[in-house]
Amino acid sequence: MERRHLRYFIAVAEEGRFLTAAQRLPQHVTAVPQPADSCFESEVGVELLERQPRGVALTDAGKVFLDHARLALSQVEAAAIGARRIAQPQKPTLSMGFMVGLEGDLAPPLAAYPPRGPQDLVREIYVSSARTSPILHAVIQDYASKLGIVLKASYEGENISSAMSLVASTGGVTLVPLYAPTSSRCESPLQVATD
Repeated sequence: MERRHLRYFIAVAEEGRFLTAAQRLPQHVTAVPQPADSCFESEVGVELLERQPRGVALTDAGKVFLDHARLALSQVEAAAIGARRIAQPQKPTLSMGFMVGLEGDLAPPLAAYPPRGPQDLVREIYVSSARTSPILHAVIQDYASKLGIVLKASYEGENISSAMSLVASTGGVTLVPLYAPTSSRCESPLQVATD
């Protein structure tokens, strides 16, 4: 069964009429051999639609098939989106965050500056957040290496929370995993495009 067949079946199931379903879909989707209900049913091997005086209704088997058809169609569409992302990757971004309570002080000066990239980190006081986490340290170093920069820690936090405290007290910067803003009471309202 082709994707256009699934789209057409879903439209028929939702509209309850072949004609209304055909009108809502592009022509290439509705080019399904007639009778359409026989086409679906012969491929699946059971009755999916029940003809009624004013349209069609789903059988119990049709209801189950509809759920799976929607899932299959969404999976195919997700696969296509994933392939396009790999073929044409989006420009990477760097999210910048700050401790809750400092946004009033930091947001206006940051907004006045041109967009910054990760290469600008080498000019800042860098606080390592990975003293007790060799995996996090390796990921950060790999990230820096791919950008062609070397991050030398001026301070080392025992963990993410202590690194965030050091950032607040020194005015430095740190790199933390994506989950850290929630767990460390940090906000990250700014996203900066990278090269």
